[in-house]
Amino acid sequence: MGKIALGLLACLLAASAQARQRAFGYCQRSVQAGTVSGLTGSPFVQASYPSCTVKVMFAGLPGTVAISSISRSSNVVTVVLSSSTTNLIVDAKVTIAGVTDSSYNGDFTVATVTVSSNTFTYNQTGSNGSSWGGTSLFTPVLYSDRLGTILENPFTATPSGSWSFYADNTRYDVATSEGGPSSPVTVGRVLFADLLGQNAITAYKINTKILVDNNRFLTPEAALATCPASPIGCYVEHTDFSSTSAGFTVGGTPSVNYFGQKFELYPGARIDLRGKVNLLDGGVVFGDDFVSSLLIAGGSFPGATPLVDVGDGVNPLTEQLWNLRLNANLVPGITGIRIRGFNDSSGVWNTTTQNYMANCISIDGTNVLVNNFIMVNNICGGATGAGDAISLNNINGGELFARTTTVSNSGSQIAGAGLHIAGTSTTGATHTDISHHAEKHNDGDLLDGNGSLTTIGLNCGNGVVNCAHVAPTATGSWVFINTHNNADSASNPVIKDEVCGVTLASINPPAQMGSIPFYMGQAQSGHFSCFWQDANALHYLTDSSSIAPFLLQGGNQLQSWNLAGTVKTVFGAECMAYQQGCLGTLTDHPLKVYTNGTLAATFDSSQNFLVTGNVTVGGSLAIGSGGGLTSTGAGGTMESLIAAGTLRIVPRNAVGCVDQTVTAPGATTAMKVVVSPVSPQNNIMWAGYVSTSNTVDIRVCTIIALLGSATTFNWSVIP
Repeated sequence: MGKIALGLLACLLAASAQARQRAFGYCQRSVQAGTVSGLTGSPFVQASYPSCTVKVMFAGLPGTVAISSISRSSNVVTVVLSSSTTNLIVDAKVTIAGVTDSSYNGDFTVATVTVSSNTFTYNQTGSNGSSWGGTSLFTPVLYSDRLGTILENPFTATPSGSWSFYADNTRYDVATSEGGPSSPVTVGRVLFADLLGQNAITAYKINTKILVDNNRFLTPEAALATCPASPIGCYVEHTDFSSTSAGFTVGGTPSVNYFGQKFELYPGARIDLRGKVNLLDGGVVFGDDFVSSLLIAGGSFPGATPLVDVGDGVNPLTEQLWNLRLNANLVPGITGIRIRGFNDSSGVWNTTTQNYMANCISIDGTNVLVNNFIMVNNICGGATGAGDAISLNNINGGELFARTTTVSNSGSQIAGAGLHIAGTSTTGATHTDISHHAEKHNDGDLLDGNGSLTTIGLNCGNGVVNCAHVAPTATGSWVFINTHNNADSASNPVIKDEVCGVTLASINPPAQMGSIPFYMGQAQSGHFSCFWQDANALHYLTDSSSIAPFLLQGGNQLQSWNLAGTVKTVFGAECMAYQQGCLGTLTDHPLKVYTNGTLAATFDSSQNFLVTGNVTVGGSLAIGSGGGLTSTGAGGTMESLIAAGTLRIVPRNAVGCVDQTVTAPGATTAMKVVVSPVSPQNNIMWAGYVSTSNTVDIRVCTIIALLGSATTFNWSVIP
């Protein structure tokens, strides 16, 4: 699933004072199989693609649209399409092709758009008349700056993979070619809604400080009701109000060309609610300077209802929630923010949620989502008995990006987690958690679902039991960088990985100053492997004995690794344990070394070293006291040879000796020669020596006259 970076979100969220809005992002695709030294398999990573191609289209008009009728009158051509012109705007480029009367064909600029009749016009000098057939292909006009410098569409991203453009108000689809031309990554229905810009000159702005209805302020519902539903949007500014209704809705539905509603609270303004806020398509709710608030005043607010419901649970919508304080006022079962439908133009940031009784931010299993849940600079302060600060229980492929999250609890210790990736999260989803501080929760981060989690800068304290916790049910991959638990206790782990069976306590060692700099693991196809650095050494742990743990190379690659502990049975297979041991029955087994899947050597439980191939010693080989070198089994030999061979010699019949020489490369006169006959004869003796460099002399002497026969002698030269 593709991913557009946070920059696109941040820009689109900003209230712009320019005539056009800007979008920017990066050419990236997540959930790509990667290779990581130290891990078996191919964990999912996010890949970057420099200089990719970026193409921008009108949402709902990605290709050619059939023409129902076309006519020209007074040099104005009117085109009726077979489908909706929703999101088409004036000044767009259009290519007309295939019309029966070819005089209509060519490249033009859209002059007017009438959505209700699927009609647009363009100017062309020509005779009056009509025709039929053909297609229209629309191309949005892009700009490289706010001054109106034209940017080609499509265009090429920078060598670093970043891209940006300015455009007029409407909804766009942005496609990047990360996956190649056959599988581009597309972010749909990106909303450009500058209320001061082109195509928004009739936008409404309602200031509810105006007293109406017997000196009372307009309710949020009444103020929003005055906003037009389509297509120009509305901007409501609001001050203090105590609502007696069941809450209010900001935004619309994705079925219309809806530029949305912006609902702003003045600095310090407070909206008292007795019903939730529904944030739907194109809806924005924000406060000024992080001092405005939505809160439950008490009374009839329904339990087990979120204070703010983001999305409709059916569609991936565009919503924004920022710069607000939310007070759930201890209503039983209350969740602060529930996210049920997000896309890459959406975000929740700069919020503080207090006194919730369920979860601070809940991303539940009814989501229909595209790519990221983006949450930045959010603070969660739950009540006694509260659950998770951020609970992700998504079944539709959404990916969490959370940065600078603070989790605390005003009451006693609770069983929830600062971030909980729950069991129904979609396999392959990649979640990112950066600069997360957690207190008084059982876990800082808890992964017990499917997918991948990367956490950078997780800081735990004030009662957190497990700072980073991987439950036995987790599958996928996990990376924890700079994880810290200040508990300084053997019972408060920095890392608790129940898949690999690793627990790294917050004491030193293994956690110097309560920190583990690096830990990564994965579980795939019923096997696991983990790799980490602590105060002792680098460690590797796996239950798959047929896969080499590291690629040992020169340069900056890993040169050596620490072996400690014993080898134990894990689900019937061998594994290597470097700190904590393996899961399963703790029974000693041989440590086996494999080369390309073939057994090469074994350290058995009696501390014997058994090698199936040859052992080459480049230096000296020391034999300890009481030790020795032996050759066991048929055909086993143990020798250090300079040269060796055979020589056939016939002994003398009379008493006396016969000498024969043979070439022995590398032999010197300081070396020894060992000679032995293949079939010994009586009454003869034999010996050998290096007579000159590279030459061996073998002497056979007859000591009693006899009729000797030819004999083959084995010879070898040793140092």
